[in-house]
Amino acid sequence: MTETESMAAEWEKWLAQEKANIQVLEEKIEGLSSGYDSPDGFKYREFWAEANEISAMFETLTPLSPDDKEKLQEKYGRVCGEAKRRQQQEMQARRAQTMQIREKQEREWQSRRGESKQTRELVEKKVKEALSGVESNPEDIMALSKSQTMLSEALVLLKGKPKERGSDPAAESQKAAPVVSNMTREDEQACWEMWRQANDLVFGRRKALWDRSYSQLQPEAKAALDEANEGDAFKALDKVKEAQNHLRENPLSKSQREEIKSVLNSAWDVAIAKVDGIREVKRRKQEDWIGRTKTQVERWGKVIQENKEEIAELEGQMKRHQIEIKAARAPEYSDMLRKLIREKRQKVEAIKTANKDLEERIVSMKAKLSDQEKAKSAPVASKANLKENQEVQNPAPAES
Repeated sequence: MTETESMAAEWEKWLAQEKANIQVLEEKIEGLSSGYDSPDGFKYREFWAEANEISAMFETLTPLSPDDKEKLQEKYGRVCGEAKRRQQQEMQARRAQTMQIREKQEREWQSRRGESKQTRELVEKKVKEALSGVESNPEDIMALSKSQTMLSEALVLLKGKPKERGSDPAAESQKAAPVVSNMTREDEQACWEMWRQANDLVFGRRKALWDRSYSQLQPEAKAALDEANEGDAFKALDKVKEAQNHLRENPLSKSQREEIKSVLNSAWDVAIAKVDGIREVKRRKQEDWIGRTKTQVERWGKVIQENKEEIAELEGQMKRHQIEIKAARAPEYSDMLRKLIREKRQKVEAIKTANKDLEERIVSMKAKLSDQEKAKSAPVASKANLKENQEVQNPAPAES
């Protein structure tokens, strides 16, 4: 091969390499312009990494004619410029969005601080009112209960309001919405500390009154039960009723009140069982007496009727004797008839006196029978009576 042919071959080789380099750069630039856009956004990190590699290739790839290099660099510059402009616009948009978010957050924070301040003032007001009630009436259960109510209202403010539900059916089916406080952490912590101290004080005072009442009422209820078990049933019932009255008048926790009620119920049941037995014996005696008395009254009625018939007979005989006296001829016979009349008249008077006495007895016994019948039908004490009496209102609220 001649030198001319060798140079021509080298030239052809150089041109082919140059063409290949241009093609590589064109493909790289083309990929740079369209290969980094995605639904999730433009991939700037990968784009600029690739752009830097292409920029370095302009210096390292040879052969490459100055004209072709300039054209490719212009195209490369347009692609990079468009990407830079787009990136700057997106950065400015993000900065603007960030500023809007920050401004909104600041407005919300200022609004929340205002609401927090108002809520804190309300909570502090209620807590102070509760403490004032305790200080002015430390032994008054009604005042302490009112203070506890004030603390409960403050607690509602402290816990916040339920979060508004969305349109999610699953969320709508929940039993309770989550609670969101509108207070700042600083205000919330200060209010919680103040509320806990006040609540401990109020509850402590109430518990002291409950325990004091319990220490008085529990032995009283036990004494009623002991009386019912071992003593006089009627006295036990009186003790139960007296304990009931004290139960109405004294403050107790719910558990303490239920315990004493249970003891009084047991005492009442035992006493009533004994009283029922006593009353059953008394009832039988009463019914026996009523039966015997009614029989006696009937018997007396028959005697009165028989006496009246005898009086009528005697009076008839005396009338006949009067007629016989008028017709008598012998004085001795007349005197005998007059004597009979006197005797029969005395007998009539005696019978009338006896009837009057019986009638008075009958009136007296009927009055006694009426009293006994009323006593028999009168209601007696029962467990139901106790339960009616035990429907008392606790002057203090239920145990916290």
